[in-house]
Amino acid sequence: MSELKHKVETRLQNLIVNKDQELVNLCTDLGYEYDNEIVDSLFSDWTENQSSLVNQITRLGYHGEFSIFWVRLSNDSLNKTHQRTVINLINRRFPYNLCIFSNLKDSVWDFVNIKAVKNKESDEDKEPKKRQFIRRIRIDQQERLRTAVERITHLKVPEDGAHHFELQKQHDEAFDVEKVTDAFFDDFEKVFTGFKNHLFELTEKDELAHSYGLQFFNRLIFVYFIQKKRWLGDDPEFVKSYWETYLKSEQQENSFVDKWLGILFFEAFNNKFSHPRWLPKKLQSTLQLAPYLNGGLFKKTDLDNHHSVQIHDSEFKNIFDFLQSYNFTITEDSPIDQEVAVDPEMIGKIYETMTFVEGDIEKAHSHGIVYTPRTEITLMCRLALVDRLTNEFGSEHKNLFYELLFAFTEEDKVEADQRITDQNLWPGIGIFLDQITILDPAVGSGSFLVGMLNILADLKMRANSQQGVQETPFQVKKKILGRSLYGVDIMEWAVHVCELRLWLQLVVETPFESKSEINFLPLLPNLDLNIRTGDSLVQMVGDVNFSHLHLTDLPQATKGRLTTLKGEKRKYFYNDPKRKYKTRRQVDQAELNIFREILVKQIHEHNQKLKRIERIIEGTDVEQKGIFGDEPKQNSINMKKGYAKEQRKLEEELEQFNIARQALKDRGNIPFVWDISFAEIFSEDKHGFDIVIGNPPYVRQELIANPKENPEDFGGETSPNWKTAKKVYKQKLMQSLNAEYPDFFHFDKKKQKYLRKLDAKNDLYVYFYLHGMSLLNTKGSFCFVTSNSWLDVGYGKDLQEFLLKKAPIKLIMDNQVKRSFKSADVNTVICLFGAPSTLVIARSEATKQSPKFVMFYVPFEECLDPILFEEIDEANDRKTTPEFRVVPKDANELLTAGTDESKKDSLVAYTGDKWGGKYLRAPDIYFTILEKGKDKLVRLGDIAEVRRGFTTGANEFFYLTQEKIDEWGIEAEFLKPVIKSPRECKTIQINPDDLKYKIFMCHKSK
Repeated sequence: MSELKHKVETRLQNLIVNKDQELVNLCTDLGYEYDNEIVDSLFSDWTENQSSLVNQITRLGYHGEFSIFWVRLSNDSLNKTHQRTVINLINRRFPYNLCIFSNLKDSVWDFVNIKAVKNKESDEDKEPKKRQFIRRIRIDQQERLRTAVERITHLKVPEDGAHHFELQKQHDEAFDVEKVTDAFFDDFEKVFTGFKNHLFELTEKDELAHSYGLQFFNRLIFVYFIQKKRWLGDDPEFVKSYWETYLKSEQQENSFVDKWLGILFFEAFNNKFSHPRWLPKKLQSTLQLAPYLNGGLFKKTDLDNHHSVQIHDSEFKNIFDFLQSYNFTITEDSPIDQEVAVDPEMIGKIYETMTFVEGDIEKAHSHGIVYTPRTEITLMCRLALVDRLTNEFGSEHKNLFYELLFAFTEEDKVEADQRITDQNLWPGIGIFLDQITILDPAVGSGSFLVGMLNILADLKMRANSQQGVQETPFQVKKKILGRSLYGVDIMEWAVHVCELRLWLQLVVETPFESKSEINFLPLLPNLDLNIRTGDSLVQMVGDVNFSHLHLTDLPQATKGRLTTLKGEKRKYFYNDPKRKYKTRRQVDQAELNIFREILVKQIHEHNQKLKRIERIIEGTDVEQKGIFGDEPKQNSINMKKGYAKEQRKLEEELEQFNIARQALKDRGNIPFVWDISFAEIFSEDKHGFDIVIGNPPYVRQELIANPKENPEDFGGETSPNWKTAKKVYKQKLMQSLNAEYPDFFHFDKKKQKYLRKLDAKNDLYVYFYLHGMSLLNTKGSFCFVTSNSWLDVGYGKDLQEFLLKKAPIKLIMDNQVKRSFKSADVNTVICLFGAPSTLVIARSEATKQSPKFVMFYVPFEECLDPILFEEIDEANDRKTTPEFRVVPKDANELLTAGTDESKKDSLVAYTGDKWGGKYLRAPDIYFTILEKGKDKLVRLGDIAEVRRGFTTGANEFFYLTQEKIDEWGIEAEFLKPVIKSPRECKTIQINPDDLKYKIFMCHKSK
């Protein structure tokens, strides 16, 4: 440890005992001028309420215009809202500062960094406001000091001094939460690898070692989070106490994990504590009153039941030492207010990398798993909610909904809430929030659902406050989890991690104080009905495709049973003692029975309609009336053709229903099927989710395969059998899309094939786009973050045409200065779309769309501003500001630009366009040239051959630097200058001598 780190650690250790001297010493150790002046003058223009928040303010030190303040608050808690109020007041006179807050007893401390970002200001005469991004490091007797020491050491003033701008930037970087996250993950990876190797030595099974290791870490990390609630013997360091008690006991060596943690996990947390006599009495009392953590995490799994693994004490100590060196916080804060500590979001990063046996990030990325940053999540959640609220209440309120959703401070919330009150919208919004349903079809570690949970909870608490409804944050969050949030993932581990994070969000809000109350009442709901393991894209039972059957017009009796099922599922979620279904298997069977009943009803009604049509066509119908109206039947050719067409449609639907019914007959184990698992969503009036949101996997076409199949079972990744298996799965993907959108893919009944085919080169995320939109109700909103490749590459034409003809494009957003996924080699866009039409939109109808392409020039953290998005929405022409450029386009213009007029009457007329290159990444000069040279420009394709190059599989062999050419001795006749990237071109005229690479071209035979 460096001398400075040692000094900082000493100061922080003694802070609570000798605060005055240690604070001054800390400031001087870090290179700041000594001050230690009580600043009463700061209070001069404060209101009485503002002054009452503070007991004392002292300026401890300074460097130039940068100041360090110690603020003792007037109560025993470190209320975040009070801190923010004081910070705003201090910033009026001292905009560059570090604030160190303490409670009235000086027993808890927050070192608070304020990173200021300019906001848009609606009034041009006013100075732009600054949004404050607050990051805090907590110091108290419970917190470990490793992170605090490392971060605070970085606040040292450079030897040659620093301007206050530079010093503020230095502080901002020191409080960067991402640096702590990265450090934790790096350490975790090393410890987990060692633990997995130990398990492999015991089991000689790599997959078992990996799965067992992840399960163990999930459970143990959960305990580290909940001990922060002091639910285990009122001890925030329970794990440490438990481990140390074991070491002092005379229990058998290497029995801590098996016996001691086994009792904690499977007995104490399940309200089944057996009081083993060898356990010390004090611990027996603690475990007797441990919280009842139902929900599945601490139930024995197949890994526990079928495998006996004795983890050595030395291995546990490695894990213990690692976890003890970090601070944990249960709260997943908003991007504008964060604690510099390990929070549950870290579990998502662990999932990103460690889900696979190999445990490396490349393997995760090859399966398309990329973890979404928190800022992008909150931005997408809020935009989707604004869009869905607008669809519900009208576009005249959209700006107001931006202000409602993008209000982060208490001041902004009060102002936005009052405007909602003035418009009398709270009653409707309250009902809307009670009924909204949100899905992430590739839920991963649950980041989007966690984001939505916290935003919806905030909105609901604000709505309750305005309407006089009394509910605790715990009650609100639990209701949202039960009726609003849904997720599906093919990876079972992902589902477990998602449940874990959602449970932690409830734990942080759990209000119980009584020891007996938390012991006997189940704290955790059953999330396994809303968070499902399954394939979101392929809905197959046997060989039958179960893509949405679009069951409608249900009989009243069936609707009643669906309502009953929905109520019973809610009871199961809440662990209601009076619930009808005690197990998940019973719920699954009830869902299946309802679905079968719906099928039988649909088959009966279709048969009745067909018989009636047959009688009408034959002229034997007594009432002589059309079955779809009250007008008398007209005995004409046109009417007969109409009935014949309807007859064919009903026959096709009836055939599908009969096939589905047969597939379900006598079949016990039904895989995940949307219409069965979420029958209450797809059989009710709205028929679909209100919002579909997520970050689907990015998998190149040559790697697409059934994620539940292992290539080793087929002879390896290069074997013919594996290639066949991949081909079969891709065919199933296509069949599912065909079934969802028969009008778009043009199924020819006579030829029994679809006349339009999706490009075989499509990435897996394109299938998620198309399937995801089919899961929306008619007012639904769709928001994905994905690779931007579909905007420009050839296979993107299918998705482009689909959107232009079937779904409203609202926003397509990129960021020029900061990539969303720094660990993945992919550039992304955030897309906001509306629900697709049931019919293909006519070309004239496409003009009603006005897609907006937005390139941001600042990080997304600086875009969480309602005025900014109001400006984007109001732009009818290209507009550039310091924060963004928006390019609104007419949808019909986009359709025309991508259409090959020579094929305009065929199904393949739309050949695609470069949306990303033209409307997002093109410089402003591009638009200027287009506008001024309209009649003088020709397409490059009209005067030159433009085609795709060869896929070599070994570009590094063909693209050669001069160093490689010299090393390999390649003759000049086989080399040609090549432009590998347009960035190499300094001017329009190309000088071959300026090019870095030459391409190897050999036309001679072997």
